[in-house]
Amino acid sequence: MKKKKKLSKASNLFSTRAAMDIANKFILQRAYSSDSLQILEAGCGSGGRINLNGIQWVLTGVDLDENALNFRVNHKKDLDVAILADLRTVSLNNDFYDVVICNWVLEHVDGAEDVLKNFI
Repeated sequence: MKKKKKLSKASNLFSTRAAMDIANKFILQRAYSSDSLQILEAGCGSGGRINLNGIQWVLTGVDLDENALNFRVNHKKDLDVAILADLRTVSLNNDFYDVVICNWVLEHVDGAEDVLKNFI
């Protein structure tokens, strides 16, 4: 009978919590070098999980789902700007955003390379 292998700490990288912790640390590092962070949450859906407490920020959410955007604007009230658009074709200002958050989105997008190019 084989023993079950223990997961290494590197395996934790694939958990939602670990991914969000990494994103939070990055955002906090950026916040110290800016008066107010411009954050783009691409494919924001109906719920953000980034902890933005203690920093100044402007949060722009982009999604194709109008209901999800309405939920964020009217119930969560955490988006400063809501953009109903396709990430592959949305027009974004050059050199405007300090941070782009795109969690669990690109694997669902045909043409994800175009989305990444648009972020750059």
